[in-house]
This record gives sequence, structure tokens and C-alpha cells, in this order.
Amino acid sequence: IYDYLNTSKNLKLIFVLIDSRKGLMSDDIDLLYMLDELNINYQIILTKIDCINKSELQDVLVKTNNELINHTLANKSIIAVSSSKKYGLFEIKDIIYNLIK
Repeated sequence: IYDYLNTSKNLKLIFVLIDSRKGLMSDDIDLLYMLDELNINYQIILTKIDCINKSELQDVLVKTNNELINHTLANKSIIAVSSSKKYGLFEIKDIIYNLIK
């Protein structure tokens, strides 16, 4: 993955999918540091938000935002999604559309 990310000339943005039930894991944080090192912009997407309650979602958002303070290339606006309830998908489609137009 490192070689691909390091040599790809077409990458505009990486979507980093984080399971909202688990939050950021150590491997996820390692990935964020790698993306910073490679000078690649990225967007955090919290998935499966329909599987947790509002309090748990708020907690994972706070913890994720606290980690993003250390990462200059991360988009500071976290997108929370539920594929089953179609929540947040428009935001992702909008980002992709703006990247390709």
C-alpha cells in the first residue's frame, strides 16, 4: 500500500473508513500518520452509525476529532454514514463529484 500511495500521481483524496462501533484503532492512527508523511489529503468516514446510540456516536466523534488535531492533511469535517439508512451518503457523493469535475 505504501508503494502505491507513494508513487500514485492521480490521488486527490483518500477516504479512511472507521467502524464507529470501534472508533480509531492503532492501525488506523498509523495509517493517518503515513498519509501525512506522504502528503496525501484524506477524509475520515465513520461507518455503521446505525449500530450505535447517539451518545456513543458523540463519544467516537469527540475522540476522532481529538486525534485529528495531530493530522494536518485530514479534512476536519468527519462524515458519519449509515449505508442501510442512507445517512451521509450524499455528502460522500458530493465530495467525489467535486473531485472529478
